[in-house]
Amino acid sequence: MEEKDAELLSKVAANHLFLAQFEPFRATILTLRSRNPELAKAILQTIVARGGRFDSVLWSHSCSSPALLTFLCILELLQFNEPTSPLWSFDANSLQLRVEFVLHVQIMVSRVSESLRKSIDLENIEKNEKGVGDLDSQGEILAENEELKNGDLREFLRILDTISDVGLARLKPDLGVMVEGESEGLLGGVGKIEEEELMSYRWVMLENADVFDALSGNIKKQVQWAEHDDSGLALLVRTEGNRGEEAERVLKLIQRSVQIAHMDAIKECLKESDLEGAVSHIRFLHLDYGVDETQYRMILQDLLKMVRSGKAEYGDTWLVMRDKFLSIYGEALSSNCTRLIQLIQGSPAQCWGNVFLSMGTDTSQSTLMTCEEERFVKKKRSFVNAFTALKAIQDELLSEEIETHRASDNNQTPPPLERLHNSIAKLKSETSLDNQTAPSNMAISTCKRDMYHYARVSGLYVLECIMDTSLSAVKREQLQEASNFLSLFPRLQPLVAVMGWDLLSGKTTARRKLMQLLWTSKSQVFRLEESSLYGSKSDEVSCIEQLCDSLCYQLDLASFVACVNSGQSWSLKYSLLLSGKELIERGNEGAHWDPFVENFVLERLAFQSPLRVLFDVVPSIKFQDAIELISMQPITSNLAAWKRMQDIELMHMRYALESAVLALGAMERTMTDETGSHQMAIFHLKNLRKHLDAINNKPRKVNKVARPISTLAGRQFVFDIICGILVGLACVICNLRAQKAT
Repeated sequence: MEEKDAELLSKVAANHLFLAQFEPFRATILTLRSRNPELAKAILQTIVARGGRFDSVLWSHSCSSPALLTFLCILELLQFNEPTSPLWSFDANSLQLRVEFVLHVQIMVSRVSESLRKSIDLENIEKNEKGVGDLDSQGEILAENEELKNGDLREFLRILDTISDVGLARLKPDLGVMVEGESEGLLGGVGKIEEEELMSYRWVMLENADVFDALSGNIKKQVQWAEHDDSGLALLVRTEGNRGEEAERVLKLIQRSVQIAHMDAIKECLKESDLEGAVSHIRFLHLDYGVDETQYRMILQDLLKMVRSGKAEYGDTWLVMRDKFLSIYGEALSSNCTRLIQLIQGSPAQCWGNVFLSMGTDTSQSTLMTCEEERFVKKKRSFVNAFTALKAIQDELLSEEIETHRASDNNQTPPPLERLHNSIAKLKSETSLDNQTAPSNMAISTCKRDMYHYARVSGLYVLECIMDTSLSAVKREQLQEASNFLSLFPRLQPLVAVMGWDLLSGKTTARRKLMQLLWTSKSQVFRLEESSLYGSKSDEVSCIEQLCDSLCYQLDLASFVACVNSGQSWSLKYSLLLSGKELIERGNEGAHWDPFVENFVLERLAFQSPLRVLFDVVPSIKFQDAIELISMQPITSNLAAWKRMQDIELMHMRYALESAVLALGAMERTMTDETGSHQMAIFHLKNLRKHLDAINNKPRKVNKVARPISTLAGRQFVFDIICGILVGLACVICNLRAQKAT
């Protein structure tokens, strides 16, 4: 009974097969499998081995070709135990790949046949002088007809049929078990295909790039299986004769031809400056498809050179260039090629790639990874390899750019810093101050990345490179340019200001501008940024910053002396230390200083104290000016604060002595002339008292004031002076009382 049921089900399955009714055929096979699994498997194996090619099959819309029928049958065959036994020596995955190859070829045959049908319809239209209802469709057909002039699609169909025969030949049983009714024509070998034939139809490959890419990927998997299968049966299959070698040659020829077609398309796009068109072909490039690596290198170098040609400054142009680079990376990653453009082994980027791959991956436990983990690791490795390869090519282009720039630029300014300077200068000239912050920050951030790559390729340190370039600009007195360079790392500005001081020897104007740009306009910002990082306020100021303040103070003293020497008035608004930022905005209006006097004062300040220099060069300085200038002196420590207090007491002693002498002179004049001289005497005596009160050290009040006075004429003269002061005070008091009584 079961044999009759199996025979009946077999006939029903054959009936559905020849009517191309796959769903009823599948249901019948499933029913037959429950009764006679071996018979059901044999039916499916026969269909797969023949490639679905049977005479008198009425193909339907749901099952339109032998290749599709074979693919649907292999999906059902894989549900059986040992689906390849006893016909094939290879495993089920390899069998499925071979069936998919035939299906890909059939898809191409269908597309080319459709194009050929349209061309034939167009010829009939031209002969009958009939128009096409849809003008757009007519335009498309005419455009396709122009492409047909480059080659005969009928000939390309013949090539596709030959490739399909190659795929069908690889589906035949290879264990000596012949399928009943198998034709000798199918086993009789494959036709010859040459590279010139395929390359003459490269435009067809480009139009159907997705199908040919899938076809090439399928071939790659088949070849990898054959190379990694070391079993005796696989070795027998690979060495069975010229037929297997010819089939493998045709498969690899397809891969190579597709790659050459895309590479030629990229070259043509580059010649026409069509960057987007060139980038669109990158996803179809694969390094292990039979083309020499140097050809990939040359094409990608030309592509990246075109992209980098727009890298003149950090603005809108750079943003466009960055988007183009990102599109190249995206297309490269879309290729799913683990060796895309991986041209230089052992590069620094590759080392970092290996570190990245090792993160989260224990090689000792690799055999225990699940399939999902293996896929994740493969994707991660693919990303790293693609990044590494493109980075290697960019490094070569960057090296060429650096060498070219060094040969043509006498200033030796690195290209990233030069672009940064141009961008900032353009921003200042085209935009207002309020709108410069965001573009400037973007330019600085971008320049930092470029400087990292520049230093990495050049073998330099980033900070050292910026320091050398900035000091070179300071030496050329291009101070604004140096300030722009240092905007990358503002903490370097005080150091460059100190080191650049000696490079501008004798140039006080340049020194003042240097301190304005690199220190006084930013010192408060630095200290506010660091105020939360230190426990005490004294820790916030480094020795370099203290030296900057000291140099600014010396410039203030020099400008004061120059103003007084030229008869001009000096005020705190000219102080570089107290109003450096405002001084830049005002542009030093109304300030004209003698550079000779300033240099003279600066040379004296290099080895003498400010107090001594100030009273040596300006002996008639007013007390208010002197106290303001000495109080401006930066305090770097408790000892410095104590010394400044001592200097201030010495100043009070000096002016106390001056007030005493002036008071004596005024009192002497009151003896001969009483017209207001006593008022001046009282004024000087009050000043004397103020200065003496400001001296906190009592012994100093007596010794340090009386002793200099006694040196004028001996100790007896001191007593006479004191007596004279007392007599003068008594006379003044008497006169005041007399005036009050009257």
